[in-house]
Amino acid sequence: MTKNYQKMSKHDYWVINKNLNNDHFDYHPEKYLMKRNLYLPNWRKKLYCSFNKRDTNRLARALSRISSLTLLQAKYVICASKWWEHTYFVTNIINLFDPGLAKKIVKDLDILDDGGPTNAARVNSPEYRKALSLKFSSAMRKKIVHPNGSITIELDTENEPDILKSTPEEKEVFDKEVREYKALIGQELADFCRKHKECQSFLILYLRIWSHNYIHYSYHADYRVVSREIMKAADDLKAKDFQALAKDFEKFYGWWD
Repeated sequence: MTKNYQKMSKHDYWVINKNLNNDHFDYHPEKYLMKRNLYLPNWRKKLYCSFNKRDTNRLARALSRISSLTLLQAKYVICASKWWEHTYFVTNIINLFDPGLAKKIVKDLDILDDGGPTNAARVNSPEYRKALSLKFSSAMRKKIVHPNGSITIELDTENEPDILKSTPEEKEVFDKEVREYKALIGQELADFCRKHKECQSFLILYLRIWSHNYIHYSYHADYRVVSREIMKAADDLKAKDFQALAKDFEKFYGWWD
């Protein structure tokens, strides 16, 4: 690799080593290194790159050709994009080319996590949070501690307040909105692929390597199904069948281990 990077200062080493074992979800040492174009010795091991060296190099070279990133910076992007978490594809790859869209998709995924906009408004309301907290606090007061140290709690689902319950009609609305949001995210991802023609070859390679890692290393119960879904997205993108690609990406929400 051409030495097109900056040397790390003592302060840089201090920042990285201080936070290297930080398990906080929002901490990403790769972003610090990438922004400053710094070379961290043994970075693959220290940052735990989930792609093997060959795949990392292939993806990084392809990414550096379509972006302003140096090869090292591109490697950090790939390192940060763990194959087992679907949101990394958005926050690390799509964000490079369309930050606004990446932010919107992440927001859409959060709403999907909460079961659609109607249910999201309900579960994020102060009243719901308070009722849920009281429910668990009550269960913890009645917890059973076993001799081996394990704990058993029983949640009272019969006497819980109405705000924690959903009627069959409400559940139908939630299910409908979940389907709509999956379709929305699928279309957003397909539109991104169609719009950014310069990224298509890289994205095809990324999806194929993602699929390869999924079939070999995933603990997902349906790992074969997910791997085939990701590979189909790569094939449809290669064929420039963006209508089929949107349908492929409707399943994007399930592409995590």
